[in-house]
Amino acid sequence: MLICLVSIWVGIHWPITLEPKVWMIIMTFYVLLAAGLPVWLVLQPRDFINVQVLYAGILAMVAGLVIGGGQNLKVTFPPTAIAEGTANLGLIWPMLFITVACGAISGFHALVATGTTAKQVAKEGHARTIGFNGMLLESLVAVGVLLVVGSMLTQEQYMAFVWPAAPGISNPIAAFAVSLGTLLDHTLHVPAAFGTIFGILLIEGFVVTTLDVAVRLNRYLFEEMWGLLFKGKVPALLRLPWFNSTLAAALMLLFAWYNAFKALWPLFATGNQMLAALSLIAVSAWLLTRKRQAWFTLIPAGFMILTTIASLLIQLKNYLGVLFAAPGAFFAPALRGTLLLCVTDLLLLGLSLSMVALAIHAINQFRATADAAPPPAPTLAG
Repeated sequence: MLICLVSIWVGIHWPITLEPKVWMIIMTFYVLLAAGLPVWLVLQPRDFINVQVLYAGILAMVAGLVIGGGQNLKVTFPPTAIAEGTANLGLIWPMLFITVACGAISGFHALVATGTTAKQVAKEGHARTIGFNGMLLESLVAVGVLLVVGSMLTQEQYMAFVWPAAPGISNPIAAFAVSLGTLLDHTLHVPAAFGTIFGILLIEGFVVTTLDVAVRLNRYLFEEMWGLLFKGKVPALLRLPWFNSTLAAALMLLFAWYNAFKALWPLFATGNQMLAALSLIAVSAWLLTRKRQAWFTLIPAGFMILTTIASLLIQLKNYLGVLFAAPGAFFAPALRGTLLLCVTDLLLLGLSLSMVALAIHAINQFRATADAAPPPAPTLAG
C-alpha cells in the first residue's frame, strides 16, 4: 500500500510524459515478465498493491453516492433509451446480453478462474466464495459507475465524451473520471482534479489487471494448442514458457501498434460470451460423465449459445450491408476494418455452431453410456 501511495504522489508531482508507442513498448516488457515469471513473483504482488486502489475507489464512490443522495442528488439520465439503443446497437435481445461483457456471466472470468485463481487458493472450497463475491463486487462497481455518471453528467455531456464530433477519440474513461471528481468535490470536498485522477487510476487498475493476466492466459492457451497440433510430440522450443510468453506479448504489441483492437472491439463481447457458453458446456459434460445433475449449467449454456449465434448473425448482416453498399470499393482502405470484422464474425459463427455440435455429441454420448450401463443388482428384503 505504501508503494502504491508513494508512486501516485510521485506521479502527480513529477509526471512522466512519453509517446503512446513508447508506453506500448514499456507495457509489453512488463507483461512479458508477468506472463513468464511465477505467479507469486510479479502478478500476485501487483494484484495486492492494485486492489488497494480499487477498494479505496469503491469506498469513496459509495460514500460520495450515499452523501449525495442525502443532498438530494438526482440521476439526470432517462431511465430507458430503448429507441436510441435499438437504433445504434440492435434489438434488446440479443445485443444487450453481449454488450454487458462481464456481468452475470463471462468467458474471460472462466479462463482466469482456471488459469490463475485455481493456483492461488488455499483449498478448493474457497473457489465458490471468491467467484461469487467477486461477481457481486463487480456488480456493485457497475451500478456505482452508472449512478456517478448519470448524476454528474447530462446525457448530452456524456455523449460528447463517447461519440464526439471528431472520430477516433471516444473516451468513456474520461467521462467517468470527471464525474467521480465532481462527485467527490461536492460531497467529500476532495479537490476535483485529485478526484478525477483517482477515477482514472480506479479504471486503469482494472485494465492493468486484465492486461497481464490475459497475456499469461494466452501463454497457457498456446501451450495447450501446441499439444493438440503436434499430438503430444511438441518441439522443445514450443514447450518453453518464455517462448510462448514472448509470442503472446509480441502479438499484443502488434495489435496495439496498428490500433487493430478498435477494428475488432465490436466483436469482443460476443467472443467473450461465446467462451462463457463453451465453459458451461465443458462443465456440463464433466457433470454428466460423473452422473450428476447438469440442468443448472445446460440451461444457461443453451441460452448463451442462442444469444451468441443471434448476435453474430445480426452483426454479420450489418457488416455485409456496409460492404455491398459500395461494391466497387469492397477492398478499399476505408472498409478494411469492416472486412476484418466480417471475417472474424464468420469465424466466431463457425465456432458457435461447433459448440452446438459438441454439446449434442456430449449429451448423446452420456445417454448411450447410461443406456449401456448394467441394471443395479437386486437386493434381498428382510
